[in-house]
Amino acid sequence: MAAVQNYKVFFVDDEAAMRAGLRDSINWEGSDFTLAGEASDGELALSLISETLPDILITDVKMPFMDGLELSRRVARTMPWVKIIILSGHDEFEYARQAIRIGVSEYLLKPVTSETLFRALESAAREIEAERERRRAIEGLRKEVSDARRFQTERTLSSLVYGLFGARSASSKIPPGAESLGTFAASAHFLTALIEISLETGPETGPPDGLETVAGARESLFEILSSNENIKPFSEGAERVVCLFAAADDDLLEEDAYATAQAVKYEIERRHACSVSIAIGSPVERLSDLPKSFSHARRAMRRMERLGRRMILGFKDIDPDNPHESQEEGKNEEEKNEDGKKSPARGIKSSRYCGVIEKSTEYIREHFAEGNVSLNTVAEFVGLSPNHFSTVFSQETGETFIECLTRARLRKAGELLKTTSIRSSEIAYRVGYNDPHYFSYVFKKNIGLSPSEYRNKK
Repeated sequence: MAAVQNYKVFFVDDEAAMRAGLRDSINWEGSDFTLAGEASDGELALSLISETLPDILITDVKMPFMDGLELSRRVARTMPWVKIIILSGHDEFEYARQAIRIGVSEYLLKPVTSETLFRALESAAREIEAERERRRAIEGLRKEVSDARRFQTERTLSSLVYGLFGARSASSKIPPGAESLGTFAASAHFLTALIEISLETGPETGPPDGLETVAGARESLFEILSSNENIKPFSEGAERVVCLFAAADDDLLEEDAYATAQAVKYEIERRHACSVSIAIGSPVERLSDLPKSFSHARRAMRRMERLGRRMILGFKDIDPDNPHESQEEGKNEEEKNEDGKKSPARGIKSSRYCGVIEKSTEYIREHFAEGNVSLNTVAEFVGLSPNHFSTVFSQETGETFIECLTRARLRKAGELLKTTSIRSSEIAYRVGYNDPHYFSYVFKKNIGLSPSEYRNKK
């Protein structure tokens, strides 16, 4: 299992003074924690959290747009391993009751001292380590103990995906035999995703122990997904897991699928010496149509295999201009250019996503100085859901959206520091930071110097 050097912390509070207080009260460099990011409301935080993938979330309760409880609910659904610490200025039983139902680690009343907050972080870290120990113990037991209930559920799921319930179920919303899936089967929209786990070797990981490593990663995957009742996984061989997703509509279905795919890939590759590929099929409205979604997921996975890339790829992301793709799966798609040299096989919708990347990076160049620019606003501009856009952007550019935005802001800040005498606090506002103290923190974290040190040196 890959060692984790520290724990990433994300902080959400609509009061700039509270955020600055947290930043300044903890000696991040001298601790096992690092500040991965912060936000002023839950809606903005949600997109940033999907990018930074923290271990610990600290959030205020009362915030505009999306409050801390709703943010915690959504994070707990797609990233159940994240430990949540809630800060509240209200000693209200209802808030505490909801927090307990969500499963938060700590519920602290403001004002919070640095000692209290640091103790809460250390407690969350201990919970993380204890859960890792429990997972290792469970993984060992599962090698020896057969779970009959899980076997029965997996048999039902595989029958749905492989179309084994027969034509007589086509007219029924819930095919006979699938009633055991409960509310999942009663949902309105479904899709399948195919997850492939492969060994990762290198100077940092060393030679993995083959089947045992893959089996451990697969069991971790089941453990990660077990808390979400809208996701049903089952094994397809030693290295593949099929996941069924259910949701009330297609938009929510896509958001959940891409959010879960990003989180699962990150977490499995962090815990184990493995790499993960995830193919997402098309949405369908009936359980009996799941074989179609599964077929599309398989086609996306085959395309990844030919490209030689370990990534997240949706069926809608593969080349739509080849109507005979399914007949050409076994052929070599390398084409020759005018010079007779081979050109790379096409995998994703090159023309579409080249346009998406160009539009989004141009948008960032033009709007980075606006304090409200976010993953959500850019995703809406290019016409993709936030998590789908986040996946496409990071895989096509090699950096996350927030890294690209930060780079654009700091580049301009550096220019202003070198060529003008404008105060750094004013520069912070000019490049899109609403909090000068946070700007200074981000600048030093990325550049290695404070804004004043940078100006004096340059």
